[in-house]
Amino acid sequence: MNDKNYTGLVFHVNRPLQARELEELQGNAANSLRSLADVLFADGDIVAGAACAVDDAGSCTLDAGRIYLAGMVRAIGAANLVVPVVGEVSVGAYLLQEVVTALQDPDLYDNEKDSPTKGKAGADRIRTTCTWGVAGDGQSGNFYPVWQIVDGIVTPREAAPQLTAVTKAIDALKEAGARRA
Repeated sequence: MNDKNYTGLVFHVNRPLQARELEELQGNAANSLRSLADVLFADGDIVAGAACAVDDAGSCTLDAGRIYLAGMVRAIGAANLVVPVVGEVSVGAYLLQEVVTALQDPDLYDNEKDSPTKGKAGADRIRTTCTWGVAGDGQSGNFYPVWQIVDGIVTPREAAPQLTAVTKAIDALKEAGARRA
């Protein structure tokens, strides 16, 4: 619907609610949030934790943390991987989205005692999982690089550029306030 420049929905009494309208509403909300978040973060930016360390044997330890991926800050668990100690490799997050139906998760059947839809399947769900991996290792999902490792050495990362600008602006305001005091 975006090709028609629709930005919202207007609901009316006595008109049926359509599933596609709910999907459009959900999509509009997600796109609005993403348009703002993409100003602050880039895919693969670390928001919290997610440290990476590699030893001489190529054992790569990745901490749990939160990473910006595909429009949202997502949790990722800790992991241990093996990486080459010669050459360059990208370590990052695989983001996998799967549709889960009531056949796969019986909790998606309506269980309200007096509901006319009791026992019927409701909306399917989208399950999103985020796991650490090495680029090209065959995992399912979209890969987002987070860490570059060159000859067994983790390349340092800088803070997300927009966050650095925001932090500098806050520091300047604090400094201006301190001068007035």
